[in-house]
Parts: sequence; C-alpha cells; structure tokens
Amino acid sequence: MRVRSSDKADLGKVAEVWLGTDPTAANVRCDEELCSRIEVHHGLLRKQVLYIPYNAVDTVGDAGVVLTVGEKKAKGWLAAPKWLSQA
Repeated sequence: MRVRSSDKADLGKVAEVWLGTDPTAANVRCDEELCSRIEVHHGLLRKQVLYIPYNAVDTVGDAGVVLTVGEKKAKGWLAAPKWLSQA
C-alpha cells in the first residue's frame, strides 16, 4: 500500500504495521503516539525507512494511506522506537 503526505508526496510503501504494544512497558497496551507505527520503505538503492506514528494517518483507502502531515515532517520520522528492536 502506498503512503503519501498531506502535500501529495510519495513516501513509499507500507512494509510493516506495529500495533501499540511496548515489550519494555509494564502495561501491555500503550499510547498509539508512543507505541504504534507504520513502517514505510522508500527507494531502491538507498532504502529509506520511516516509522510513521498512527496519529499522523488521515485516511486509508483504495488510493493508499494519506497522512495529516507534509513531506518534510514525515521524512523526520527516521528513528525506530527503542521498543521495536525488542518486539
């Protein structure tokens, strides 16, 4: 599924969906901003990976995923959450 920013930039394809669980937290479920991500891959030679928080998703439909933020902000989500390496 393709992912686009609010300003129509193509950010890549959904590679993985990480549902709000944090193995390092005492509470199994946690806030979606902290623990839920859409992992998006873009590029062939130099693959870029983005970890988009769920609360940045505006719509999901036939045209793919559209975010509530522009390309510049979306491309700032490069760091994987610390809990992801333990998932």
